[in-house]
Amino acid sequence: MMYEKIAENFLKNNGCLLLNHRVVKINHQNNKIKSIVISNKSKQKTISSDSYISSMPITELVQRLSPQPPKEIIQASKNLHYRSFVTASLVLSSSEPFPDTWIYVHSPEVKIGRVQNFKKWSHFMVSDPDKIALGVEYFCTEGDELWSMTDKDLIELALTELEKIKLIKKSDYLDGFVVRAEKAYPVYDSSYPKNIKLVKEYLANFKNLISIGRGGLFKYNNMDHSILTGLYAAENLLGASHNLEEVNADQEYQEEKTENGD
Repeated sequence: MMYEKIAENFLKNNGCLLLNHRVVKINHQNNKIKSIVISNKSKQKTISSDSYISSMPITELVQRLSPQPPKEIIQASKNLHYRSFVTASLVLSSSEPFPDTWIYVHSPEVKIGRVQNFKKWSHFMVSDPDKIALGVEYFCTEGDELWSMTDKDLIELALTELEKIKLIKKSDYLDGFVVRAEKAYPVYDSSYPKNIKLVKEYLANFKNLISIGRGGLFKYNNMDHSILTGLYAAENLLGASHNLEEVNADQEYQEEKTENGD
């Protein structure tokens, strides 16, 4: 809902929004991005601009540069990895199984990683008082068993596991759908500090390119911090000098702050 409102305001201010497109090439020359080539499967289009803000995974950004970066930079980007997840969104005729917006599940007998209770986020998300909506999340890797499950099988798995840990009754199920999120979490393995340093030092040479967000910075920010990097990037284009790497560097989350700063 929030992003739809942002898009609405953007279009009202004469913005151009292209959905369902992928960046397939990023042309550069003399340490500046000159243009990008985007594709919506049926045709390609080249777009030129003075400045570029990228939230795409930093690994894909590097690998789409043309001319290609040096081999060691390409290899460093390939050594960086992300985890993905799939969500089975379920509508049930039931009372809420827990009072929280979400819970993590640690029971070893199920594969569920987290359960979202959308009604607790906002009653606008589930306005019917006799229904609930749960997002059953599975952390996975693109191409593995969970990622490759059909939507029907994943919904069945989610219902079975929720009933197994006594959160719902399968008989209350009304409807559902599946959402797959690619490259949702940067993987902090033992080699990532060296690899991300090489990649970011190389990208810093481009004077009109700013990477933002969890994927673009390869940084495990929450949604608030990720949005903040985008706002700071926009302000930097207008003359500010925010350091995006410092966002969330203190490990302090907004919801944990109190009025006296403790």
